[in-house]
This record gives sequence, structure tokens and C-alpha cells, in this order.
Amino acid sequence: MKRSLLLTGVTFLTGLAAGFLVRSGRSSVSLLAQTGHGSSNSNAAKSHAETSGADQSGIDQLRQEDIRATLSGDVHQLANLWDDDGVLMAPEAPTLVGRKAIEQELQKDKDENPETKPVAYKPQWADLQVAGDWAFEYGSFEARTQDNAQKQPTSFQGRFLRVMKKQSDGSWKFSRIMWNLPAKSPAH
Repeated sequence: MKRSLLLTGVTFLTGLAAGFLVRSGRSSVSLLAQTGHGSSNSNAAKSHAETSGADQSGIDQLRQEDIRATLSGDVHQLANLWDDDGVLMAPEAPTLVGRKAIEQELQKDKDENPETKPVAYKPQWADLQVAGDWAFEYGSFEARTQDNAQKQPTSFQGRFLRVMKKQSDGSWKFSRIMWNLPAKSPAH
């Protein structure tokens, strides 16, 4: 099953989850919103319950922006969820380094598959750790995409690991995202 990145809407909250579509055979699936888990020095990391209100609010905002961007399919909005030096690692795709490279690949995928639209994207976050200006999370997601109006949507499930970086203005952006489609949960 060939999978490549595709545009998926305005997404950066998960940018640490960046909005992306997964291509499964002839069906593309949107996956920008991926959550990640980070482990850091246990003395320095704060669990979700210990995260400051401002940090939690900023991370929650990024997550919501990721969902909106993914569902909108707007390449520019998705790319803006990423730190300038962001790294995206998706299944069976080259590692993308830098916001510009991520945006270019999303645009290329959108241009090659102009009728493919994200229909649903529902991330579930399992854990969040914050260590200073860095946050780490992991989780899973369910998504559906539709290749064109004549075809039924394609559903898939995936897992993600995301690293987020606090920006100088106090907002959060995705710094690193890895995601995959578990072998026991193929796209269908």
C-alpha cells in the first residue's frame, strides 16, 4: 500500500501534527493532526495536569487549528502550524525538513490529487509532557478522505508522536511529527 503526504487543510496545532493526507492505493486520507508523546527528564517535564494554564491554552489552540486546517485542506494554513525548522516523518515518504519543504510537498500532493478532500479527522491525545519551551505528546487519530464525489470516503486510523516548540510570542508550533498507520488498521 503506497502512502504519501497530501494536503489536508489548515493545520498546525498538530503540526506537531501538520495537516496531511495519507494516500492509500488510490484513496487519499487526511492526517495532519497527530499527537505525539515526549519523554524528557522526569524532573523537568510537567504532565498534562501540571502544565501551566498559558501553555495548556496555547497547545490546545494549536490542536484546534490543526483540526480546522486539516479539514479545510488549505496548504498554507497547514504549513503555518509548523516551526521554521520543523521535521515531518510520514509512512513511505521522504523526511521533510523545514516549513517550506513541508508546504511544497503538501502543495504538490494537492495539485496531483485536486479532487481529494478530507471528510473527517478526529485526534485523541494520550499523553502530554511539557519541559520548558518544548512539549511532547502521542496519541491516535481516525480520519476519512474522499477522492471524488462519485467514490465512497476512505477511512483509516493512525498513531502519532509530536514535538511542539513554544514561539517567542508564546504560541506553540509543531517542531517534529512522526505518524504511521498500524499494520492491524489498514486503510479501507
